[in-house]
Amino acid sequence: MPKTYNDLYLATRTALKNAGVEAYALEARLLVAYAVGKTKEEFVRDLRLYTSDENEQKIEALLQRRIAGEPLAYLIGEWEFHGLPIVVTPDVLIPRMDTEVLVDAALRVLVGRKMNARILDLCSGSGCIGCALAHELPAARVVMVDISDEALTVSKENLRRNHQNRTICLKADALEKPPMGIGTFDL
Repeated sequence: MPKTYNDLYLATRTALKNAGVEAYALEARLLVAYAVGKTKEEFVRDLRLYTSDENEQKIEALLQRRIAGEPLAYLIGEWEFHGLPIVVTPDVLIPRMDTEVLVDAALRVLVGRKMNARILDLCSGSGCIGCALAHELPAARVVMVDISDEALTVSKENLRRNHQNRTICLKADALEKPPMGIGTFDL
């Protein structure tokens, strides 16, 4: 029997709720929209349209992985942080709301005082902090440092996706002497 996007959403929502996922409704929307290749807005617009068996199979495969405990952000490959889309992979930590508090605190320190600040994002992982600060402080120059090549690849992708051209990524070990010429930082 043909199913609508709404049918698939409702079934996914019920399965996530039964599995004990706290934000089951939100996660169901994000998972189904991702699986069928739609933005959140397109998904809501198309709820009453019929979908394919192929889409149903994609959703079921992702749903089983989520129920098994795989984080939604890793399944869909991105997460929102401070209003920006951030690519995430298992090579980096998933941005969290409490990290947004850190960005807000940094902004309170810098806004109105040092708009062209040099900012160091040490052990940058996905680069979410550096991207958010560069986005909020257009005159700032951000240096993101990580020891992981995989994390630096994710950081560079996030810089590209969020149009940050005043930010650079460097490979370095936070426990070793800093690279020559890295300079000093305001934050």
